[in-house]
Amino acid sequence: AHERAELLHEVARKIRARTDDLAAQLTREGGKPLLENRDEMGWSAACFDYYAELQRNTRGRVIPSVEPSQLAMVLKEPYGVVAAIVPWNYPILLMSWKVAPALAAGNTVIIKPSEMTPLSTLMFAEIFDHLPPGVVNIVTGYGATVGRELVVSRDTQMIAFTGSFATGREIARLAAERVKRTHLELGGKDAFIVAEDADLNVAV
Repeated sequence: AHERAELLHEVARKIRARTDDLAAQLTREGGKPLLENRDEMGWSAACFDYYAELQRNTRGRVIPSVEPSQLAMVLKEPYGVVAAIVPWNYPILLMSWKVAPALAAGNTVIIKPSEMTPLSTLMFAEIFDHLPPGVVNIVTGYGATVGRELVVSRDTQMIAFTGSFATGREIARLAAERVKRTHLELGGKDAFIVAEDADLNVAV
């Protein structure tokens, strides 16, 4: 856990060192303002730092035993290979929310970014290059082909997905047939309300 924590802190350091490059790429491919994308890099780096320390400090805990002669403990064990399927709207932050805790717990990860915003995620191959080979992998392609293959593969033990209800429902069905763990965040909507006193040019 301590070694993993240091590796995750190094991911955070690299994100902070390359914030401008990463944010510019995200702006080019996703269209959000540069300021928002810089913030996304900051939140993503903080995510890796947070899970590094959480894992370092909570490897296990002792719980009350039924018998005085017993020792009852909760220990965290990794699942194995986690497939992280990420949407286009916050591709780096949502990737970080999936990858950081998975790595902190000792899993390996396959990241599949949205086909609409893969380039900023591919830049993370260099961010992760200090990790042992094969710990983090990035594959690109369409969800119906590449994403589906990750879901049905015998080599993935957990699927972490953010996206639509329709796709999440299909992932849940395919995962249930294989008794595979899932973490699904589905159908989020970002309402944008423009009040009468707003600067319309800025809002647009």
